[in-house]
Amino acid sequence: MNIFIRTDASIAIGTGHVMRCLTLADELREKGNEIRFICRKAPGNFIEFIEVKGYRVYSLPADIDLPADRDLTQEILQKQQNSIDWLIIDHYGIDASWETPLREFVKKIIVIDDLANRRHDCDILLDQNYSSDVKRYQGLVSEECIQLLGAEYALLRPQFRKARENLKEDSNEVKRILVFMAGGDPSNETWKVLQALKLLCRDDVVLDVVIGSSNPFKNELEILIEQMPGAACYFNVKNMAELMSSADIAIGACGTSTWERCCLGLPGIVMVLADNQKEIAEELDKEGVVVNLGWHENVTVMDIKDAVGNLMKDPDKRKKMSSKGREMVDGKGVVRAAHYMNSSVDGTENIYIKNADHNDMDDLFRWRNDPEISKNFFNADPVSRETHEKWFREKVNDIGSAIYMAYYRSDKIGSVRFESKEDVIKTSVILSPEYIGKGLGAEIIRIAADRFIKEKSPAKPIIAEIKKENIRSAKAFQKAGFIESFFTYVFPY
Repeated sequence: MNIFIRTDASIAIGTGHVMRCLTLADELREKGNEIRFICRKAPGNFIEFIEVKGYRVYSLPADIDLPADRDLTQEILQKQQNSIDWLIIDHYGIDASWETPLREFVKKIIVIDDLANRRHDCDILLDQNYSSDVKRYQGLVSEECIQLLGAEYALLRPQFRKARENLKEDSNEVKRILVFMAGGDPSNETWKVLQALKLLCRDDVVLDVVIGSSNPFKNELEILIEQMPGAACYFNVKNMAELMSSADIAIGACGTSTWERCCLGLPGIVMVLADNQKEIAEELDKEGVVVNLGWHENVTVMDIKDAVGNLMKDPDKRKKMSSKGREMVDGKGVVRAAHYMNSSVDGTENIYIKNADHNDMDDLFRWRNDPEISKNFFNADPVSRETHEKWFREKVNDIGSAIYMAYYRSDKIGSVRFESKEDVIKTSVILSPEYIGKGLGAEIIRIAADRFIKEKSPAKPIIAEIKKENIRSAKAFQKAGFIESFFTYVFPY
C-alpha cells in the first residue's frame, strides 16, 4: 500500500504524535508498504529523526493556518504518480473541514485522536486512551466509520512486546526509579521531580532520568543530575522498554508513555501536563493503575516527595498497580491497527466462509445470548442450551437452509444463516462481539448470500427483517446489495 502520514512534533506539543505514528509506520513498512510523512518545520520538530529512520518527509512552513496547511498537503498528494491507499492523520488541529477536501486524493483516511471534541471524516478512528465512555465519538464520525477505541489499540513499539515476555518478578523493595516527563517538558517538571527525589535522601536508589531531545532545559538538567548520587541521564533513548523493565517505580506524564508503563506493569506516579491527559489520569487513578497528582502547576515538590515515599513503602499497592496495568495493555495494539488498515483495503481477500458443523455450536450459542447482540433480535430473551442445540440440528439438516461461519484469516468472526420458510428465505447475521463495528458485516453478508444462491438456487426471495433502531445492521445489508422494503431487506437475484 501507498501511505502518507500527516503529523507534527514541536516544543509546544511534544513528540508523542510523531512517535506513535512512527510505531505504526514501522509495522506497516515491515509488511512491504511504502510510507511518507508530511510535517511542519516548527521549533522542536522531529523531521530529521524521521528521516534518519528511513522515511521521506515533505515539510510545511511552521506558521501557517489550517486552510493553508490543507492546500499545501493537497498539492503534495496531487503530485504523486501512484494512487494513495491511506492518509493517516494524527493532529489535534485537524478536523473534518481539513479531511473532507482531501478525500478525492486518497482511498481511505484513518484519524488518530484522543480528544473526541470535533468532527472527523474518516474510515477508521483510533483512540488508544482508556475511557469508560464508549460512545464518546457518537455524532463526531459517520456510522460507517470503524472505531478502534481503548488501550488494546495502544501504539507501542515492538520492544515493549518483547520486554513483556521477560519481566522480572515484582520486588518488595524499590531499588530503581525512572523519571521521564515527556519529550518536550516546556514547564520543566523534570527539575521539580529531581528536587523531590533529593529530599527523599535515598542514595541507595538508582535514578534513571530520560530527557527528550526537544527539552529546552536539557543542559541545566544534565548538570543537576551529575550532582545526584546514583543518578544517570539519558538522551535520545532507544531502549525505553529496557529502562522501564529495570525500574520499580516511574514518575512521568500521562501521555503515550502511560501505555508503555502499563504494558510492562510499571507502577507510575503521574502529573497532568496537557488538557487531553486530565481524563485519562483521573480514570486510571480510579482504576488503581496510576497515582495521579493532578495538574502540574498545582503539584509541589513536597507533593511529589510524599507520593514517592508512600508508594515505596507500599509493596502491595505496587503489585496491584502492576497487575492492573498489564491486564489493560498487552502491547499488540499496533498489530491490531495495521490489521484493520489492511482488511479495510483488501477485506474480501481475507474474509471467507465455511458451512457450520457441531464444533461451531458453542460459539453460536454464546453469541446468541450475548446481551449486546440479542438486544437487536425481535425475540431478545435468552435461549436454553437444549433449545439452541435442537434448532441447530434442524437447520444444518434442512436442505433449503444454511448456516455459514465467517472467518477473517484464521479468526472466527461471525455467522450468517439462511432459514427456509413457507414463502421466503430469512437471513440474519451475527458478529463476534469483538468484531462488531469493524466494517466487516457487509462483506460477510455479500459473500454468504452469493454462496447460498450458487449452492441452493432458491426459488423464494431472500429477506432480512431488521429492527428499525438497528441502523448498523440495516446499512450493512444495504451495502451488501439488499433493498429496503419497510425494514424488510430483500436481496435481488
